[in-house]
Amino acid sequence: MTGHVLVFLLCIHLFKAQQLITNCKNERSDLWKPNTKDGLPIRKFINSFTFTTAQPQNNREELKYKLDIITGRVAVVRGANGISWTQAGSLVRDGWLYDDPNNGYTLYVYPDFRTGILGNFNLIGELIQGQPVKIIQYRYNIRSLSSLERALFFSRCSLNILQIKISQPKETSPKFRYEKMTSFFAGSQPTVMDPMERMNVYIGNTNMGEGVFAKKDLFPFQLICYYSGLFISHEDAKTMFSNMSLNELKTNSRYLVNYNSTHLLDVPSGNLAQFRSSLGHKVNHSFRPNSRFVHARSPRFGNVTAIESLTFIKRGSEVLISYGYQNISNPFLDWYK
Repeated sequence: MTGHVLVFLLCIHLFKAQQLITNCKNERSDLWKPNTKDGLPIRKFINSFTFTTAQPQNNREELKYKLDIITGRVAVVRGANGISWTQAGSLVRDGWLYDDPNNGYTLYVYPDFRTGILGNFNLIGELIQGQPVKIIQYRYNIRSLSSLERALFFSRCSLNILQIKISQPKETSPKFRYEKMTSFFAGSQPTVMDPMERMNVYIGNTNMGEGVFAKKDLFPFQLICYYSGLFISHEDAKTMFSNMSLNELKTNSRYLVNYNSTHLLDVPSGNLAQFRSSLGHKVNHSFRPNSRFVHARSPRFGNVTAIESLTFIKRGSEVLISYGYQNISNPFLDWYK
């Protein structure tokens, strides 16, 4: 839905004093190139937004942009060809909405820059319905230059925007939509895996039971998986657990994590046959973690807890996190070996 991706319009404003440029200025070709396994070319474009006070050259059309008034970061970029990239939330790990009016589609781009959800979105960027796809190619829109222009300016990006190509959604692919998590509802597709997680991780056996392992090399500060489920208020949790014995408490709170000052997150079941729409709850504890808890916005789950890498995690290695236990004598750590 063209034009439906300018989310959070009340929180962004046009900044006209400077001109926005991207790494498109360094490109010499507008040919389509294959996306890489780590999505690095697209990631570099997103990370390249910089400002200059120089006046635009006659052969360059100015890139339109808007800033997030809270963070000061670029929230929307739009090329002269109408293609736009809109930040899907206030954090980099929240992903982007890519709108291509020339080909008539809108895509949620996961922060791995390889995976997306092609679909329809409402005016505030929530997913109405969509299917998973892969981002397979990219190119920079570079206008053909005369020999004199090329000699004077090298390669100038008249459109200054990155364009992407995607795979066609499979007929058998699931159809996703945004669903608000509550204390009794964890989504209507509890056994359908998240498409980014399917690319990033797999479940394997450890001496502590099931664990999460890297399906590919994961780089520092990369979003690995989500921790979605049931949102339970602190007050409700006190009522639920007040009359339980220690053994009952350990059993019923094994996957319970703090979300914020008012709510906790839990999963409806630790059995993967019943719940695997996100796999964050299967990441095991370690006193030497290689990942951490963060907040992130998911197109399916909304604002949830997520797991982000702290260090380089080699393919096949277990993803480990600290649950905040101070020492191994904690009674809730009897499963830890």
